[in-house]
Amino acid sequence: MSWLSKISKTKLSWLGLIFAAITLFSVNIIGWESLKLYRLDVTENKLFTLTDSTRKVIADVSDPITLKFYYSDALGKRAPAYGLYASRIQAMLQYYSSLSNGKIIFQKISPQAFSDEEDRAVAAGLTAIPLGTTQEKGYMALVGANSTDDEEVIPFMTLDRAAFLEYDLTSMIYKLSRPARKTVGLITGLDMNGRMGANGRPIPPWLIIAQIEEFYNVKTIPRDAKNVPDSVDILMMVSPGKMSDELVASVEQFALAGKPVLAFADPFTETRPNNTTGLKKDGANYLKLLSGWGADVVADKVVADPLNSRRIQYKSTTQPIVVNYIVWLSYLKKAGVFDRKDAVFSQIERLVMATAGTIKYNKSAGTKFSALMRTSKQTALFSTDMMVPPNPIKLINNFTSDDTFKVLAARLTGTAQAGFIKGNQSKPGQKTQGDINVIVIADSDMLFDSFWAQARNVGGRAVVVPIANNKDLVLNALENLSGGTGLSGLRGRGVENRPFTLVKAIRQKAETKFRKREQILNDKLKQAQKELADISTRASKDQAILSDEDRQSFLKIRNEVVALRRDLRGVQRSLNKDIEQLEFWVQLINTAGIPLFILFGWLVWALFRRRRVV
Repeated sequence: MSWLSKISKTKLSWLGLIFAAITLFSVNIIGWESLKLYRLDVTENKLFTLTDSTRKVIADVSDPITLKFYYSDALGKRAPAYGLYASRIQAMLQYYSSLSNGKIIFQKISPQAFSDEEDRAVAAGLTAIPLGTTQEKGYMALVGANSTDDEEVIPFMTLDRAAFLEYDLTSMIYKLSRPARKTVGLITGLDMNGRMGANGRPIPPWLIIAQIEEFYNVKTIPRDAKNVPDSVDILMMVSPGKMSDELVASVEQFALAGKPVLAFADPFTETRPNNTTGLKKDGANYLKLLSGWGADVVADKVVADPLNSRRIQYKSTTQPIVVNYIVWLSYLKKAGVFDRKDAVFSQIERLVMATAGTIKYNKSAGTKFSALMRTSKQTALFSTDMMVPPNPIKLINNFTSDDTFKVLAARLTGTAQAGFIKGNQSKPGQKTQGDINVIVIADSDMLFDSFWAQARNVGGRAVVVPIANNKDLVLNALENLSGGTGLSGLRGRGVENRPFTLVKAIRQKAETKFRKREQILNDKLKQAQKELADISTRASKDQAILSDEDRQSFLKIRNEVVALRRDLRGVQRSLNKDIEQLEFWVQLINTAGIPLFILFGWLVWALFRRRRVV
């Protein structure tokens, strides 16, 4: 190493800097390849952090899945919000591909006017937004396909769904990786599948049906059916009303066989004006069935919980008023009413219910009763008779807390006994007892569209925008009951506008100063107008031209106005100058500051090590 001693210290320093730069560049390249599966997410809502459920879905992909992201750069240039969202989508898809070990193939396609890519986009049914010209159109869509040519399409990735990006992406992969879906048997007395309206126009199915159908086959079972079809894997009962005796017995046998049941029992169904599916009138068999499993649902009373109620506009006898409707419930995660240890509440932030009932434990059933959701302690029960007509003021005036918690949802497990076998002998194959797997929720209105979602039309396509996690609870429950966890964590996370608070503070401070000067200007102008009016009045009366004194006053006022306007322009320039300087320093730190900081740290470490060696 004698050749090192012949090199001057200056050259040695330069060589060190060059070596450091090469090392830093090499570390970046090597790190990009070797550490791309690891990332630090510093966004407030962890927008780029995948849930364990997503990782499990990706890990379970066995056959190749191709995800084609159709995006027009011109769209992002015209609307920067779409550009930022597109960057996030692309980063997420690339991360999915990296985690899949080549099973998920990501492709970005930029359709140009009259190109083959645009023809394929049109053939796939993608939605294009005109960009102000006759030819140019903007695409932001996703097409997924598996090895058996099954295809899933999101025609346009609207900003309204930005909070649910991970959910939408992972749902697509989940469906493409599991072409054989389980079947949910639906028994209901409500119009969940739609119906013909009184005006002759069809009323569409509830949105929840379409959401469930994204992951399961849904088979409706008539209430007068003789049995539950063998093809049903999961049974979902939603305020079924009066069922045939044979169907009730078949449902019981289904449950005693250990097959999953999700039951919604509602003492007052707001979606039916005559409430024929309410428990009090036609729910005797249903109540007996649930009681045999350990859940006694109070048939003629609804829960009032003022601390967790929704505010509505109510038309009183005098004028519309905003008031809490204490039987319409809205529960947040922070309220502590959910059993957070249970998987059905994974990623659940808010649930909304309407005139829900309460569930009591029937200990004689011998099953295990676990409360999944309960009210606050300051609650009361009101008769269903008080719900027609609705009168929020009357309910508030008659409210007296009984100081007890009310159970709104419960999980039932353990061994249950058969209660619908006629006579002392069971038929061949019938079970007299068995371990059950049941969840009971004392409300069905929570599944109706207006209580959990808004449907918007984007480019001719209906887009569902959730306002509560009701749908997520249903999917969690179905997945959990059926023994899977693939969807239990796929829920939306908040995406909110993150303003630059320092820029906002600078602007507000300058505008405060600006408004003060503006007020001075207005006052001066008013005074000037008054004085000019006085001068004009005097001149009119005297039928004379302006005097020298009046002319001098006019010129003086005009000069003051000009000076004030000049000052206002100076304040505005100062405002822009401060913001521009802040923007420059932020960009400098982002682009050069971090690399220089790393390089400086490396040099300090090298010098420290050199001194120790010497």
